Amino acid sequence: MIASNDRGVLLALRDFGPCKGLWHLPGGTVQFGERVIEAVGRVALDELGLAVSVGDLLGFIEYPSHYDHGLDSPVGLAFRAQPFIADMPDERDLRSECAWFTTLPDNIHDEQREFLVRHLDVVSSAPSAKP
Repeated sequence: MIASNDRGVLLALRDFGPCKGLWHLPGGTVQFGERVIEAVGRVALDELGLAVSVGDLLGFIEYPSHYDHGLDSPVGLAFRAQPFIADMPDERDLRSECAWFTTLPDNIHDEQREFLVRHLDVVSSAPSAKP
């Protein structure tokens, strides 16, 4: 996860699959024989076009809500990552449709929202649109 004190957290907009249209932490699958840290770097380069230094493991995110939608229940590992460039990138310079958020959008997995609010001081949960 890439976060900045002044910009918040960098999220990508899912453009395929059953979660199309949701903002999410960029992520992917660890390939056979690949180290987890190498996978984090590969995914950042593939999804964002950014070479990153991989930092500490922040924790894991389980997705039991996927069962409610007939999907599997994946588990994601979240690492802090820092781009190998002097300044945090502007979303226009990234490969995917991305944006910085200090207030999390409504269209994000609840599990990621809870994780981000719990682990990052630079984001807050969006006010609920429900009464």
